[in-house]
Amino acid sequence: MGATLQWYQTNGAGAGIDTPQSQTDGVNNWDFKSVDTVGVAVAGEEITAGSFSMHIYTKVRFTGSFSSIDNVLFYASVLNVSGFGEGAYIIASGIEVGSYSAPTAVSKSGTWALVPTLAASGQNITTPSLVAGTPGFTDYMGLQLKTQASGAIAGLGGYTSFTVVYDEI
Repeated sequence: MGATLQWYQTNGAGAGIDTPQSQTDGVNNWDFKSVDTVGVAVAGEEITAGSFSMHIYTKVRFTGSFSSIDNVLFYASVLNVSGFGEGAYIIASGIEVGSYSAPTAVSKSGTWALVPTLAASGQNITTPSLVAGTPGFTDYMGLQLKTQASGAIAGLGGYTSFTVVYDEI
């Protein structure tokens, strides 16, 4: 049996709190929102049109039987920002685990790049804690949504699917 992975989302102050997502289907279900909470958005957590969402920090934990995990790439396999306004976008960046800071709604535009949409150009995520088949985490993938006032609709926007691909030995 090879490696298995589980998504985690980290939020909160200090070192943050790691929250595991569904292990049975490999799905990490989070929403971009205006508050630093994990999971699906509820009433009162919407992003004001023209604003940035809170940062989302997600990472993957590998377990199982493997010699090494390498070339971990993160990308938006389905990028859908409909409903978030004309010109809305998602930015992303690989972030070292030791560089985590509490999520805010401060713009990372200009520091983080547009989220890649192809595996071949995926954001490289380093794997410092994965040594010789020992279970461990990748570094973080930081994400942020920028909404636009023009063309935004009230309520939920489009669904974006993020994917991680990797080489396993």
